[in-house]
Amino acid sequence: SKNPQITSFEAHNTFQKNKSQCSQLPASSKIHSRSISLDNNDTQVKEKICRAVWARSSAVLLSYHRWLNHVSDGQSPELTGSVVTSSAGVRVVELRDMQTMAFHHWEFLQCPPPSVLHLPWTKVQHWPPDSYIEVVAEDDHGNLMKGKFISRPL
Repeated sequence: SKNPQITSFEAHNTFQKNKSQCSQLPASSKIHSRSISLDNNDTQVKEKICRAVWARSSAVLLSYHRWLNHVSDGQSPELTGSVVTSSAGVRVVELRDMQTMAFHHWEFLQCPPPSVLHLPWTKVQHWPPDSYIEVVAEDDHGNLMKGKFISRPL
């Protein structure tokens, strides 16, 4: 059986290179000169305009992140073929293209979350043109699995 996971230096470099890119609006844009009022101390700050898109999966990842919760250390979720496992229970699995954009996710907010998840590839309606995708998973204790690249399954 062929293992679809890759540790390709090229795939990783492409992922890292695109990770920090953010397309800026033109300086002439009206929105660029706006200031926003923050709730904390009502301080006026210049808004840095970025077209970053936050998916719902980002909120789920943050809500279970270990930095924001009191949890003990543990092992990160694991990916074997198309199966994600975690003894703490899988809370969210996110699929990202090679430009680090999430294009699909599954979330499990119920208690208890599943400890084994067979990734239902047929439920993914829109695939990026990339040959590889990254699978990111977080468990109930905020342990993250990142950097797992697999060949596009379909």
